[in-house]
Amino acid sequence: MNTYVEVISQTKKLCQIAKVKFQDNDLCLTFPHLSQLQRRIIIPLKEINSFTKINYFGTTQFCFYCGDREYILFESGLGTVEFLENHFSMR
Repeated sequence: MNTYVEVISQTKKLCQIAKVKFQDNDLCLTFPHLSQLQRRIIIPLKEINSFTKINYFGTTQFCFYCGDREYILFESGLGTVEFLENHFSMR
């Protein structure tokens, strides 16, 4: 599934469309428009902290922290919310 993802660290902010995939208790984010070195982020579901679901101007955002980064996944299309809810509820 593709959706808009924002990754915020102390020094950088990345806002891109990403392919979101859940595999082997990991969340895999693939950013097709980035260089090969930054293209893929793998987040173990057990390392996700402060998970929240926010309604924002009629859309849904899924926010969480892993390490020193904040991740925000935005609703962008049919089935996005259900897909993310189903997978995040299993963590």
